[in-house]
Amino acid sequence: MTRLTLALALALLMGTTAAASEGEAGRPVDQTADFWRELRQPGHRRAQRLLGQGLRMLQAASQEQRPFRRAALVGNALARFTLARVQVPDDPELLFFHARALALYERPIPGPRRTERRDEEAIALYERLREVAPTHRAEEVGFELGILYTRVRDYPAAIAAYERSIRFALSEDQTPTSYSNMAEVRMMNGDLQGAVTDYRRGVELARGGGPLQGRSLALSLFGLAVALDRLGEHGGAVERAGDAVSAGGGSIDVLRSEGVFYEPASEIHWYEALGHESQATLADPGDVPRHLRRAAESWRRYVALATDDDRFAALAAERLAAVEARLEETTEGR
Repeated sequence: MTRLTLALALALLMGTTAAASEGEAGRPVDQTADFWRELRQPGHRRAQRLLGQGLRMLQAASQEQRPFRRAALVGNALARFTLARVQVPDDPELLFFHARALALYERPIPGPRRTERRDEEAIALYERLREVAPTHRAEEVGFELGILYTRVRDYPAAIAAYERSIRFALSEDQTPTSYSNMAEVRMMNGDLQGAVTDYRRGVELARGGGPLQGRSLALSLFGLAVALDRLGEHGGAVERAGDAVSAGGGSIDVLRSEGVFYEPASEIHWYEALGHESQATLADPGDVPRHLRRAAESWRRYVALATDDDRFAALAAERLAAVEARLEETTEGR
């Protein structure tokens, strides 16, 4: 489970857009510096105008609910950034927003749950930005590369990107999501103990962040629960899932909140299964079967969606059998 995805970054652009186009908004700008920049880089002024137009389109996309219309707005922004980079191809800010727009691009295409993405192109531009300006927005670049490399399943590169993002953060207190996302990647790469270590660090930081980190805390605890479960610590996993349910206000809805995605798609069902099991341990006797049935259904879905190379499929089948046995015990004689 990976959080604060690039789809959510659209909302963040509303603040960034204003900052990037303050000259147009009326704030005094250094016209002398702009004059000399134009002499050094002919086309700079035109590039800045195109950048401002593209950012406004991304801002509009952040408020658009219709997928095709949102994709069209992001596509129009990409066209502006492409034209701008004809003038100044390696301008760091242009590279950053061009890469971000490519990462944000998602267009539904015919077929069940199919989406056109441009992740590889986004990665190439972010990496180009790292070449020409290694420290420019380095924390953001590292974080977004972590997400993109996760999407294309280059897990070592994703881990390195998250580590770089954490290294460039102004304060480690701002990094619980990076730690938890990195833990998820470690788990997908087979390093369960490393995942537990990173999840625990994410939990620690989120707990220290107060109420504003409640969502991060709940999701970090859920991730920790899954990692522990896959290490064979099922009892501890259910306890941590119970902590996550409490941090999430008594429900597991946080697992499907905006800005959360799962690679592979089957992963969500493991998280939800543990959430339902934890609810069953705390429920009144009459409500236990309901939560166990939901847990069994989640395990069943995970098993059904698991690929042939899923290293955890057999364990999920064991968990399903155990929940079904417990459900049968609780419903006997009713």
